[in-house]
Amino acid sequence: MGATGPFQVCDRTFRFGPFHLSERDGELCKNGIRIKLQEQPFQVLLVLVSNAGKVVSREELHQKLWPADTFVDFDTGLNTAVRKLRQALQDDAEKPRFVETLARRGYRFIAPVEAGSDEQTAPPAPIPAVEFGAATLPETQLAKPNPGRRDATPNTKTNVQWLRVLTLVAFAILGLSGPVIWKTTRTAGLLVNERRITANTPEAPITGAVISPDGKLVVYSDPTGVYLRPIDSGEARRLQLPEGFDAFPTSWFPDSTYFLLCVLERGQEYPGVWKMSALGGSPEKLIDRAVAGMVSNDGSRIAFVRSSQETLSIWLAGPDGEYPREIVNEIGVGTIARNTGFSGSAVYFGSTAPRLAWSPDNQRIAYVGNFWGEYGEPRWGVRFTLQTVPVDGGNPSLVLESNQLRPALAWAPDGRMFFAESGGENIPLGEASIWSVPVDAKTGKPQGKPTQVSSGAGRIGGLSLSKNGSRLLLWRANTQPGVFITDRAGVGGRFSSPRRLTLDENTNVASGWTPDGQEVLLLSARSGKKKLYRQRIDRPAPELILDEEAVLPRMGDDRHVFYISRDKTKIEPNVKLMSVPLSGGAPEVLLEMRDLYVYECSSGSAPVCLISTENVDRSGRIDQFDLTKRTTKEIFRYPAVKEAVNWTLSPDGTTLAMVRTGEDAKVTFMDIRDRTTREVLLPGWASLNNIDWAAGGRSVLAIAQTAAGNSVVLEIEPSGKSEVRLEGDKSAHYLWAIESPDGKHVLLEQVTGENNVWLIENF
Repeated sequence: MGATGPFQVCDRTFRFGPFHLSERDGELCKNGIRIKLQEQPFQVLLVLVSNAGKVVSREELHQKLWPADTFVDFDTGLNTAVRKLRQALQDDAEKPRFVETLARRGYRFIAPVEAGSDEQTAPPAPIPAVEFGAATLPETQLAKPNPGRRDATPNTKTNVQWLRVLTLVAFAILGLSGPVIWKTTRTAGLLVNERRITANTPEAPITGAVISPDGKLVVYSDPTGVYLRPIDSGEARRLQLPEGFDAFPTSWFPDSTYFLLCVLERGQEYPGVWKMSALGGSPEKLIDRAVAGMVSNDGSRIAFVRSSQETLSIWLAGPDGEYPREIVNEIGVGTIARNTGFSGSAVYFGSTAPRLAWSPDNQRIAYVGNFWGEYGEPRWGVRFTLQTVPVDGGNPSLVLESNQLRPALAWAPDGRMFFAESGGENIPLGEASIWSVPVDAKTGKPQGKPTQVSSGAGRIGGLSLSKNGSRLLLWRANTQPGVFITDRAGVGGRFSSPRRLTLDENTNVASGWTPDGQEVLLLSARSGKKKLYRQRIDRPAPELILDEEAVLPRMGDDRHVFYISRDKTKIEPNVKLMSVPLSGGAPEVLLEMRDLYVYECSSGSAPVCLISTENVDRSGRIDQFDLTKRTTKEIFRYPAVKEAVNWTLSPDGTTLAMVRTGEDAKVTFMDIRDRTTREVLLPGWASLNNIDWAAGGRSVLAIAQTAAGNSVVLEIEPSGKSEVRLEGDKSAHYLWAIESPDGKHVLLEQVTGENNVWLIENF
């Protein structure tokens, strides 16, 4: 075992890679930006760095950091500290750059270290940072200071309600998310016509597409597989992929023979970047835990996005995935790398998966930051930024800032950068536009005014250019949530085939039932903004309740509809819980507070109401809200978690049911009177989403997926019994199911619509 020598305590500083460690200040900084690191991981790092190149045994760390009189599970504590340390350093245990694990021996810090004192090696003062989505970027890199935090569109029946939250974002994607923040003079230009290349039906919407460098081929994906098609002849060929692959294409190599796929293998949490030949053969895995693989114009490097728990970062690697290194830290929220771009998420949103673009000289990379913000956190003030960064990892340059931006990018040989926006000024409802702006490849800064290129129906999921810049390929997503009704075949029976309730093509999001079980409460954008309606299940059109924007409507008591109201023109405003008579009338403010995220009330004329708030790290609190006194009382807290905590209140107001989407399939039932809990494990199922109590409180309904990726409605009893009540095919993406109070019908939110590939020339 290697000796480490005595541990020292003094005002030491250490530099390694982009990091600076100060013992006196107790701080770890990266490129001048402070990195949050708890005390134990910091002390572990200090010991390892001060003994760089030497093996530090677990026993020595125990003696130094966990003295003999400390009553703690040392092994668990050290393992946790090392894991958090690696997260802060963006290090990989299997391919470490900083901390190497030596089995049964200890740890060794393997990166070169420059040591000194605080006086000798003090770095420049840390750059003042502002919150920017999941990232902290220097103020000088932003067009405006204090851009605020990410926007949350609350869900319908849970705390975060993972997929349900996503449905409400459709309003923002359709251009209803508020005024454009970034403003400058723009030019409409002479718009170019878009020519449709594919004709996929709603059963097989496009989930990704890129054009070959020679402009002759398009490789695209849909729920049935990955296809290669000559653009001009129109004959598509399905490529042979291994069983259990959920894949979409992201980029081509310069020879127009090989291309990259982003693949989520069945049973894996993170996707990876794979290489495949247009001539056939088996795909080859290049990079683990990565999305958005983009080959440079000369084929010498691959840029990609990697997730580390809660954040995304941009990395570079060689053409075979070798020698990966990070160049930009924290451009978005990490869950996008695990949950976006596949199956329902990509089919529905189209433009949420991250995209990158290389400059013509291969010296800069463009990206859109903060693109997960609309529904990731409980705050408004979202701002999307289009930035470029040198490949050597220098400071990013801001191209533009707008809350209409979507992460679809392409950089042409003539220097024009093409980007996509949803909605915006002079853009019809439900349409998205393509714009171009000249950008200096050396500085990464804009050299002129943005010019509109085209406009059309549907969100833009991706852009790609042929090598000579003569053809621009895009794919548009017209999928959206619709409201369906199923019938229950008696208590505990299966559901009938869903029938559509909302017959228009607008986004419709339903969230609950009226007390008699004959009408549903829904939000609809049919008039240009999301308004509150009620619709009988035997009638084709809804009836307006409230002629203003509302979020998360559901019954409060027997006569009033509660909903959430926000002022989207303000950054981080207080959130209002409102009430309006079911028959219509003047709304009333019930509660106003910061970070109010979700609420739910039991049934009856004197309901029990719970509200939840959530912090940036996804730790949260659930309070009971007294409607008479207008006061709150805490009943439950939950710690920070990797993904969503979903909860729902039983009809009698006594029991919470909770699931965590990042964990194994498990439901926790809690009696809110005495805080006792019972856990129900569901082996064989993937993580659950969007849980709701069935009528009478006998069970809960949750959305799950089969091994083949089909959406199912699963009914789960507190006793542990579970049954599938409805299963769709791979093209049917259920978002949630809510049973009527009389137990006869089930409200089902389902994604519908079509996505297809389009081509632009002579632009």
